[in-house]
Amino acid sequence: LYAIIKLERGVNMENKKSNKGLVALIIILIIIIIGLGSYIVYDKFINTNKDKKDTAEVKETKKEESILKDKSKPIVYTLGDYKYKQVPFININSDDAERLNNEIDDYVTKSGKDTDYGEGYSLSYDYFQNDELLSVLLKIDTIGASKYYKTVNINTKTGKKVSNSDLLKIKNIDENGIGNAIFDIYVKDAEESGYIDTYKTQHIYGDGFTSVYDGTKMLIDSKKIDDFDMYLNSKGDLCVIEEVYLIAGPEKNFYKFNLNINSYEK
Repeated sequence: LYAIIKLERGVNMENKKSNKGLVALIIILIIIIIGLGSYIVYDKFINTNKDKKDTAEVKETKKEESILKDKSKPIVYTLGDYKYKQVPFININSDDAERLNNEIDDYVTKSGKDTDYGEGYSLSYDYFQNDELLSVLLKIDTIGASKYYKTVNINTKTGKKVSNSDLLKIKNIDENGIGNAIFDIYVKDAEESGYIDTYKTQHIYGDGFTSVYDGTKMLIDSKKIDDFDMYLNSKGDLCVIEEVYLIAGPEKNFYKFNLNINSYEK
């Protein structure tokens, strides 16, 4: 009897050990399965999304670099080392960019020969990027305090020139309303500053006599869309540059009209 009891106890002890081993094995298997599942989720979803993001960023960087003519320089940089003559160069590898750079060069050359500017003028520039649109704004300051501007616009993705009509379409502005929009800003400023009567003073315009007020409108209305200088500023607002005849000082000056905020661009 004692032997039988002892044998049963031994069997029970062995069963208990086997059960503990089985439980431990199951726990180990569960841990392995959880770890493997976590790895699969990370590798297939989380890490994949990260890789896609990293790949997209690399592609975007390569795309930006691929449009550059000189990859060691920014998309617009200054030609030469002149303190008062900062000539911009559009660093885009396309035929249109080359034509626009030649256009800028011709403008600067002409400005140096023009008696209205003389040799005392200074040239500076700004450029603004709005998504794929690059606008370059040149400004000339003359001895007589007049300011002159020139603009060029180009698509940084295609390397194609962006026309004034394209700019108007981007901002959903009707071409036929440009003249009135500019003149409304002109009149609004005159009224707010209290100089509306002065703006209407008689002034020599062309071959006859007319007022600065009416003469300005006549000048705007006679221009074609491609004759304007337009650009998008740092906020993406559409700005149009227009000449205004003055009753004192220089015969005329150029102002930047912001059509999105209905005011002058400072």
